[in-house]
Amino acid sequence: MKYEITTDDPILIEKCLAGEEAAWEALISKYERLVFSTCRRYGLHQAEAEDTFGRVCLTLLQHLEKLNDRNRLASWLITITSRECWRQRKNANQTSQTVHPENDPRNAIEEIEDDSLLPEASMLQLEQQQQVRECFNELPDRCRRLLWHLFYDPAQPPYTRIAATLGLPVASIGPNRTRCLEKLRLKLKKLQENLPL
Repeated sequence: MKYEITTDDPILIEKCLAGEEAAWEALISKYERLVFSTCRRYGLHQAEAEDTFGRVCLTLLQHLEKLNDRNRLASWLITITSRECWRQRKNANQTSQTVHPENDPRNAIEEIEDDSLLPEASMLQLEQQQQVRECFNELPDRCRRLLWHLFYDPAQPPYTRIAATLGLPVASIGPNRTRCLEKLRLKLKKLQENLPL
């Protein structure tokens, strides 16, 4: 059976626990960008982020059955990723430190642990970005393609090229953009209304 990344987390988790590999692939695909975004917030390089991603996936697999609130998986992943990023940075600092005399205050400062991980506002922003990704993926294909070209395409094509690519009249881009953004807004509103407190 094939699962979409738009499938609800509790369903995907249940199917993962039942041993369905397609559900695991959908779950990982759904949250891959969230994990890498968190790694970028910590300033990890690509290789470090990939290592961290692997450890987060392993942690998720090991704790999947024990998750208390399967609707809050994004928050849980941000916390786990933050901890892994912090460990990655700490390990990198330890291996790159030069030896200082024991009475050098820099040694004492470097040993202080930061329990804050990510500030709450950053964690909230990461969760909101994940919600936007989820709702964006639920849009009809035509809306996804239009919004991607308008807001995410690195080439930043002009309306004439977007219209030609999508087979639309140039004058319809603005109204279609408005309708697609409204669909996205409604999906976000519905998602937020259904989130547990």
